[in-house]
Amino acid sequence: MKITIQALQSQIPKELSGRMTKESLERLANHLHLATEDDMDAIPFYLLCDLVITCKELDLKENYHKVITEIQMIMQKIQNKIPQELSGRMTKESLERLANHLHLATIDDMSDIPPWLLYDLAITCKELDLKENYHKVLIEIQMNLEAKQMADLAEQRAELAEQRAEKAEQRLKEAKLLEQRITNFINSMTKKYGDKK
Repeated sequence: MKITIQALQSQIPKELSGRMTKESLERLANHLHLATEDDMDAIPFYLLCDLVITCKELDLKENYHKVITEIQMIMQKIQNKIPQELSGRMTKESLERLANHLHLATIDDMSDIPPWLLYDLAITCKELDLKENYHKVLIEIQMNLEAKQMADLAEQRAELAEQRAEKAEQRLKEAKLLEQRITNFINSMTKKYGDKK
């Protein structure tokens, strides 16, 4: 299914994520024309959605188009990650009913949908030619992928911090052992040769 900008526009969240101040978003939106392709690729998806809202509010048509085009490219990449077959966890009829009512789902409702069901819904929406609902599902899949990447990164950092703490603890034990050996050596020498002052 072709990812259209019009269908995307209707499915992008209507409210800011709240992760950045409005002033910061406005500054960023006003300078988007300076962003290179690599810069655009590095912007997290939630921020792209926030920038679409901000550019629209500020009537920055060129920058708005730049952001929405970036979202469109991301959606096309996600489309390629969608499996060809349903998971089989729900009946086709149930999936079709759900797909037909996705337009009623809030952002919170969408965030509660498990990944396997999102993929099944993407397949079903595509088969039923429900463009707006399909785009809504793709956006949620991207949000989930990004959240998982952030969780994985946080887990890696936590593991690294734990390894550093273990190394520091080991060094402390080694330092205490060395201190004890030095103390024992001094005591041994003092007993053997006495304190000759």
